[in-house]
Amino acid sequence: MKGRFNWYMHRLEWIKGRSSMKISVIIPAWNAERYIAKAIESCLRQTFPPHEIVVVDDASTDSTAEVAESFPSPVQVIRLAENMGVSVARNRGVQASTGDWLAFLDADDWFLPEKLDAQRRCALEHEHAVLIYTGFYLPSMAWNLPPGLTRPQFWSRCFATIAPFMSVR
Repeated sequence: MKGRFNWYMHRLEWIKGRSSMKISVIIPAWNAERYIAKAIESCLRQTFPPHEIVVVDDASTDSTAEVAESFPSPVQVIRLAENMGVSVARNRGVQASTGDWLAFLDADDWFLPEKLDAQRRCALEHEHAVLIYTGFYLPSMAWNLPPGLTRPQFWSRCFATIAPFMSVR
């Protein structure tokens, strides 16, 4: 058992040392002035900071873009001339991103502080993974959790999908 524990500790140290992984957060937004600041702040409060936060304003008629532009780097704002829908806005953010991995966040949602670090560790632990995702939290959740898990453990759980026919960037 001791050898296994040492290997695990060694692996954790190796993962901590791999801080060069760049994660781009993509936030498509349309008329989200009420929510966008909280979404961006949740990205800026990550224990593993994002390489960039790309907010794509989908021709909002409110001050969504101005609120997003009030944040310093690494936040960048792309303004679309006409409303094209969330898929086009998300894809435009992907095209503009420069990170190794992409994290998607809706403008009216937010990340828990350890989300990007949990996903970074999961990606490093599963080098062939092409998709990493986490549990989620809804304040009104009333369903039962898997046996032995508390809500915070479930929400921070990371999952990896390995599909050889897909590639990451």
